[in-house]
Amino acid sequence: MVAGVEMTGTYHIVAKQALSKVCDVKMIHPLTTKQLRQPASPGIKTDDTDLDAQTRAMIAGYGIDEPELPELYVDWRCLTRMREDLVKKDRAVKAQCQEKLEALMPGYSKLFGKAIWERPGPWEIVRLYRSAEAVARAGVERIADRLRRRKMSMRRNTIRRVVAWAGDACGPLPGADLTHRTLVDSLKLHRTLAGMIADYERELLCFLVQTPAVVLVSIQGVNVVSASVFGAELGPVCNYPEPTNICGRAGLFPSRYQSDETDRRDGPVVRGHNARLRQSIFTIARNLGNLNDYYSGFRQLRERNGWDGAKIDAAVAGRFSRAAFHMLVEPAFFNHPKCTTRDAVLPKLLCFAWDHGMAEPEAAAAVLRAVESFPRMGLELEIQALETGRGVKGRPYPAKLAGAARNALTALWKRVDTEQPGGGTAIQN
Repeated sequence: MVAGVEMTGTYHIVAKQALSKVCDVKMIHPLTTKQLRQPASPGIKTDDTDLDAQTRAMIAGYGIDEPELPELYVDWRCLTRMREDLVKKDRAVKAQCQEKLEALMPGYSKLFGKAIWERPGPWEIVRLYRSAEAVARAGVERIADRLRRRKMSMRRNTIRRVVAWAGDACGPLPGADLTHRTLVDSLKLHRTLAGMIADYERELLCFLVQTPAVVLVSIQGVNVVSASVFGAELGPVCNYPEPTNICGRAGLFPSRYQSDETDRRDGPVVRGHNARLRQSIFTIARNLGNLNDYYSGFRQLRERNGWDGAKIDAAVAGRFSRAAFHMLVEPAFFNHPKCTTRDAVLPKLLCFAWDHGMAEPEAAAAVLRAVESFPRMGLELEIQALETGRGVKGRPYPAKLAGAARNALTALWKRVDTEQPGGGTAIQN
């Protein structure tokens, strides 16, 4: 006897576990149930018609075996999805803050642009002074003194620009007192969400270094978070016999309509796909188009040939999926025949750890764990990057992480020496 269970998020897992004790269990995709229900019961959707459609799906062989994920990937995937949910909430809160700020102090946010979220000083001025008139009355020296007492730095020229803006700015909209109060509360919520997101991202680094997906960081334009989200949603690479299986699960191929002499092969990407995996790949594809020299040139060439943005994103996503498959199977650092440059992984990991406030012992443990899974070929760039003492974009390692960098360098040298028989180093030979 074989039982079929329709996939419904996580609710089907309990039924699957109970039935698996007495018989084989196959999973049925909800889209399969829908397609097999409509011909027999058009316009009718009930539990009975769904059960009939699931029976037909099992008879026709549409039941699939869902591989069990290792516990590491289960926790990793749960963490990435929780972070994604918090990022969406934080984005909504930031939009609300911008709206309230514009009602309270029109034009103030344009003085800083996107940098208004990078420093606490601009929002501290809003908290201390409820209107442009109050800012103008305070003056440059008083504002600078109050920021200094709160251990917040802001350039005098920036403060002068704020005071100059306040002299010509419009007054607030009606209900300014309540708007200011709700704005301050929204800022507190934003800081809470930002702190939680940073905590989750630190944990994502610890998960990433335990898997082969850490080598994806060697691609220019792929950071720790995007590589971690992709690795978690992808799961163990052993579940994918070929690169096309990744593209198939993510739906990275064009739809096709053919009837008689009509054959439209190059339609939009198919609708049936794993949404989270596709989203993680498309996020990386857009970053590659902006930050990676090879993929940026690939994108520009297609734009000149008249391709639209969605088609280019799908093409870049497909190329990245194929490259990622080969990198994870071997594993190997990024080595594309038309892109000879790659990023050193350890400096990116160390800079990420510094930006997220990781302690030196925790950062050292993370990078040493990453060294264990590094492939032998390509260690020369990692060693050179650590010997220079500089990280991403030439930033020197902070003293807080200098010890972690030295430990990683020592581990790399030991590994090179032990892997080369007869002494010496594999890199030099």
